[in-house]
Amino acid sequence: MKIGVGLIAAAVVCGISAAPVFAKTAKECTAEWRPDKAGMQAQGVTEKAYVEQCRLSAPLSC
Repeated sequence: MKIGVGLIAAAVVCGISAAPVFAKTAKECTAEWRPDKAGMQAQGVTEKAYVEQCRLSAPLSC
């Protein structure tokens, strides 16, 4: 019973705290895009599209 309660508690804490901690901000994604701006534009990738994808693909550790 103690193990089950611990797992539930960990899942709740992970679910509440993981997204804000690990999600990249638009500012962080833009900072990643800018050094390769010319290369990205040559491939047809806009800053807006890159930032959207960057924010969606942030890793989750839970």
